[in-house]
Amino acid sequence: MSEFITTPEEVEEIFGKYFTYDELKCKCGCDKLKLNIKMAYLMLKYRILINEPIIPTSVYRCNNHEYYSLNHDGYAMDIPFKNTKHVYYLVYNLMVIGIKRIGINYDKHFIHWDINPSLPEALFGY
Repeated sequence: MSEFITTPEEVEEIFGKYFTYDELKCKCGCDKLKLNIKMAYLMLKYRILINEPIIPTSVYRCNNHEYYSLNHDGYAMDIPFKNTKHVYYLVYNLMVIGIKRIGINYDKHFIHWDINPSLPEALFGY
């Protein structure tokens, strides 16, 4: 397997029942996916640890999007949260699996996490 997951077959092989290609692909309509393999295994580990369904708000964004985000590189995931208690639970478990770069968007109710090797560790709100 290469450094990135790009096909529905690879998604099925790694994630099985936990995530689908449609949940991970770009939402602009291009249907593309680029997901770093290490990120994929961390997503799987996280999903099994928290033992609750996750429907990502964003995993991959192609270059058709107006602004750059870490989701362009295949090293990031955005997940929704319900309330402050849920934020604590989700962030705590991200730290349990070793994630050291986490952003919380309270206005749009999602948590961004990434493993981009070129960026510093951080816990931030935006």
